[in-house]
Amino acid sequence: MRKLAICLFLTNVLWATIFGKIQGIVHDPQHRPVAGAAVKLQSATSDWSQTTLADVNGEFAFSAVPVGDYRIQIVQPDFQPIEQVVTVDSNTSRILHFQLAISLQHESALVTGHADTVNADSVTPTRSSTAPTSPKLPARTAPTAWR
Repeated sequence: MRKLAICLFLTNVLWATIFGKIQGIVHDPQHRPVAGAAVKLQSATSDWSQTTLADVNGEFAFSAVPVGDYRIQIVQPDFQPIEQVVTVDSNTSRILHFQLAISLQHESALVTGHADTVNADSVTPTRSSTAPTSPKLPARTAPTAWR
């Protein structure tokens, strides 16, 4: 029984010394939480990575992160991606804040059609509109009381 207790104690000590925790919050320029933002934690020295989504309060957490250097990237539609480098120390919990900037909107419109040709040699104006001409109105007659 004593050996089991020692093994459990040593397991907890070893676990605490090689892992840390990263947690944070993602918010917009007005400090409102950004729910659903994709958060990626990528090791700087290996292919190890984890991903999660920010909750309705903009909060995220990675528990049991091995000690080392990491890059955290936050991506959300309508915002510019943001990245930060962080070092995880043993038995620590890092709390990070990410303020996302609004991304620039790029819109374009394609207009198609044809241009009317112009006779540059003639000074006589020509009609370039294909709209129908307005009908001639009947001449107005004076009321009978004026006659």
